[in-house]
Amino acid sequence: MLDVLIDVFRYESDMPGVLGIDGFLWWLEKERGYTIGFTRGHVSKDDLEGWDVFIIISASGEISFYDKEVDDIASWVEKGGVLFISRPVKNFESINRLLRVFGAEFLEEKAKSYAFFCGVPDRFLEVDPRFKMIRDFIGEHKVNENLKAVAEVPGKDPKIAPYFIRVSEDWTVLGAAMMGNRPGAVAAIRNYGNGIVFAVGLLYMFYRWAYWWHNRELEKDDRSSLSNVKFLTQLFDFFEEHCNNLDI
Repeated sequence: MLDVLIDVFRYESDMPGVLGIDGFLWWLEKERGYTIGFTRGHVSKDDLEGWDVFIIISASGEISFYDKEVDDIASWVEKGGVLFISRPVKNFESINRLLRVFGAEFLEEKAKSYAFFCGVPDRFLEVDPRFKMIRDFIGEHKVNENLKAVAEVPGKDPKIAPYFIRVSEDWTVLGAAMMGNRPGAVAAIRNYGNGIVFAVGLLYMFYRWAYWWHNRELEKDDRSSLSNVKFLTQLFDFFEEHCNNLDI
């Protein structure tokens, strides 16, 4: 089991009313059995001590990272910590100050599709040659084994789509979508020292996590192209395996 620290200090929902990440937090605590903690301000190495995973999700983008804070987070990851970052609500530069330490940054450009692909079913290759470009662009990793597409929201909303990430060669692309006439990364992972950094250009999937979890059985239908729950399940399975190996 993991001890997971959530950065609520920077959190801001981009959904109207009270919609937020409660369903995602419930899944982490009740379904995954993790211990959940919350930040109340800028973090230091002492705040990160003892936590396995640090999640910065749906950051407002209005609270900058102190230089020392960036150094402390990077040092914690290097020693074995797992850093999980979703795209910010706005002001991408704030979160990119941290991500650039690891050789990545969120781009303020979103896909024209409501979903991205972690794997491309064979039947899609016959529909459009661009799907082969996406398949060839995606790296091989435990997290994206036997996956299909991952969607932001149920149904197609042209205003809501995954955002792209620019990553260095140290990263493995887990998921991609077409970025003009070429594929672009939407989800990626890398080893950093003894730790792991994962970044994904999503927000709304976490806001609607209760929906995806409630309908998880639909993913098992061969006709389904989505694998949202399987994607996060395999991701956190990988995090658990990583942390267990550190303890050996």
